[in-house]
Amino acid sequence: MGPFIRPEGWMNWNRPEAESLVLYAEYRFRGVDVSQRVEWSRQLSEVEAARYYAELRRMRAKYLIP
Repeated sequence: MGPFIRPEGWMNWNRPEAESLVLYAEYRFRGVDVSQRVEWSRQLSEVEAARYYAELRRMRAKYLIP
């Protein structure tokens, strides 16, 4: 990771209300100590990540031309 990646991982763009409106999550991020992430972000479990991946595949099939 380059030095431009901050340990807290996310920024609310000085809009605290964004913390409750957006899901700040990641799954199996390698190479970085995620213990310093902002308190309003989270690490997805394998089950949660699988749900997002399934939705991504569905959206890709619906909106992208093969």
